[in-house]
Amino acid sequence: MSTYKIKHITRYTYASTVIDCTNQIMLYPIIDSQLEVRNHEIKISHNPVVEVFVDYFGNHTGVFSIIKPHTELLIESIAEVVTRPIVLPEDNMNAAEQWQELSRIKNDMAYMDFLKQEAFTSSADVKKLFAAAKTAYGKLDILVNNAGVYKFDPIETITEEEFHRQFNTNVLGTILATQEALQHFNGEGGSVINVSSVVSDNPMANSVVYSATKGAVDTIAVALSKELGAKNIRVNTLAPGGVDTEGAHTLGMIGSDLEKQLVASTPLGRIGQPDDIAKVAVFLGSNDSGWINGQKITVSGGFR
Repeated sequence: MSTYKIKHITRYTYASTVIDCTNQIMLYPIIDSQLEVRNHEIKISHNPVVEVFVDYFGNHTGVFSIIKPHTELLIESIAEVVTRPIVLPEDNMNAAEQWQELSRIKNDMAYMDFLKQEAFTSSADVKKLFAAAKTAYGKLDILVNNAGVYKFDPIETITEEEFHRQFNTNVLGTILATQEALQHFNGEGGSVINVSSVVSDNPMANSVVYSATKGAVDTIAVALSKELGAKNIRVNTLAPGGVDTEGAHTLGMIGSDLEKQLVASTPLGRIGQPDDIAKVAVFLGSNDSGWINGQKITVSGGFR
């Protein structure tokens, strides 16, 4: 196991003075080299407070906000990484079995790297996604429609571009992905899990577009559960409450008054974690939920 240091410097020069900005810097593990990030230090000009967090896939992200006027921004990222040997599950594999397992691991890592780079808002994007999934895993049993974007604006400032951005990803993307999944599910059926939100039932102020997209996601699941049930394809909805995600950090929710309000309104008294949602998604994708179809499960610590 070897240790390396990776240093990356980015300089931004703006044509006019920036008064307020929120930004983030990401450092992904280098998939092909099997590197694991151990330490990630970020230095940013103007000395903003930087919060670094790690997501499910091991991606390190630093989120920061600068409120003082500036025309330049210098970001220096220094990461300490170590090599991770590939460990096969069985020592007694023959050469052919070892080669097959190594190929599976390589395909799996390539697929996850592919997900990090692509945006899926057209049928062509979706077809590329499913082709990559088929290469990595050979077949498809479960689809989780989790891609989503959002922006909270008062009704007076909503633009057509922002409306279509959210609906194209949150609604059209869900429909296109489900449509393509039907071509890949085997004859035994499958499970489709649409990720919605508590705002579909209890929208907040300034969330009219986002709440509308999640209301549509709920309706899509009910309609498709009736349409696809005869093919043994179950379609359900998972509705999270406030969750500590990359998007929540980018929005500035974590550590804000909004987070405090959410926690105060949540009977379990805390913000959700990605693992809280993932466990329910695993249940909906498994045979343990084989008699559940067309339903919405709210995962919010009791927040409504």
